[in-house]
Amino acid sequence: MLHEFTKLKYIVPDPYSKAMELSGANNKKKLTYQGGLVFEPEKGLHKDYTLVMDDFLSPISAPQKKVKMEGEDEEVSEEEQEEVLPEYPSKQEHQLGVLPKLLKTLVERRRAVKKLMASSQDQFKKSQYDIKQQALKLTANSMYGCLGFKQSRFYARPLAMMITSKGREILQQTRNLAEQQANLQVVYGDTDSVMINSRCKNYTEALKIGENFKQIVNRQYGSLEIDIDNVFQRLLLTAKKKYAALNVIKGDQDNVVTKLEVKGLDMKRREYCPLTKKVSEDVLSMLLSEDDEEESLNKIYDYLEGVSDNLIENKIGLDQYRINTRLGKDPENYGADGKNKPVVQAALKMKNDGRQVRQGTVITFVIVDSLLEGDDKKDVDKTTTSSIASRALPLRLVMRNKDQYKIDANYYLDKQLF
Repeated sequence: MLHEFTKLKYIVPDPYSKAMELSGANNKKKLTYQGGLVFEPEKGLHKDYTLVMDDFLSPISAPQKKVKMEGEDEEVSEEEQEEVLPEYPSKQEHQLGVLPKLLKTLVERRRAVKKLMASSQDQFKKSQYDIKQQALKLTANSMYGCLGFKQSRFYARPLAMMITSKGREILQQTRNLAEQQANLQVVYGDTDSVMINSRCKNYTEALKIGENFKQIVNRQYGSLEIDIDNVFQRLLLTAKKKYAALNVIKGDQDNVVTKLEVKGLDMKRREYCPLTKKVSEDVLSMLLSEDDEEESLNKIYDYLEGVSDNLIENKIGLDQYRINTRLGKDPENYGADGKNKPVVQAALKMKNDGRQVRQGTVITFVIVDSLLEGDDKKDVDKTTTSSIASRALPLRLVMRNKDQYKIDANYYLDKQLF
């Protein structure tokens, strides 16, 4: 954006907060404006192909006119002006905007890269094209962040409000088109994309349904383009922004290759150990398989019992129990609260071991069943005298003294797996 404005001989503004500081204006925090629309998900396991349709709305350029409040003679203040949702620009105004032109270029470049990706037979090049088109998409999407972020020199609250308002309107209209014109079920929608149940179990047929719906939507708009972003062979919806799916990465009439995709589930969070993530992936793979439901359920129960037995019998590698947590401040600055935080207690032990530990350090630790005091091994009754935090030890320390420690099986079963 800086390059584009410079080419046009504009002097770009200071960041909004700096300009407010220099002008002496009141820079108090404003209330947040309404964000994107999220539909309530149709929770459960969806066995038919699900089409993920992604809307791409070309950014808009609204003239920054001073407005008058209804029934008022006075023009509104700059602060009040920022709370007014501007009118949607005319086609002529839209074509004059720097931002729409810039975004159009990014969209066209992404479209060209996606065509190259679709036609390439070289998997390495295909992967490179995919990275490039994702980068272009992220760059384009980040423009909205510039408009809505107060520290940005391109901060334009009315435009950010207009984009989210138009996005909510379009998402609702897209749902109406799917259900009323195309006779399709929308199982979830979030901000700028909808998940649609194709009601078919054939990949090629599902794609045809998606292409047909894409044309229905795109005919309605001049500044919007919807496309098939992903095709899920199976989908498990658990809550808003939380799902697992088998995403088709390569497919034709006879053969489909899928990859597990997970969004928002606990297994993605850093504070869960590798064992949690592996078990979660294995269970999801069984759950999303083409096996009979009862058969899948029995497989899952047998698998989990096996994991539990191996954990209790200490047959799982120590590295699978590691937990990573970033320190929010120096370990000494937690005060009395630090006694109840495993990450803090592990950090203090690392410091005693001669390691440098400070705010921002990621601490890798495990929870053990017994502790070492001095040079002697001493079992501790964890239910009465030893808290979980006190039994959090740095992974390196435990690795150096494997024979002296036993992993707390109950903690990992209850807090990390169950």
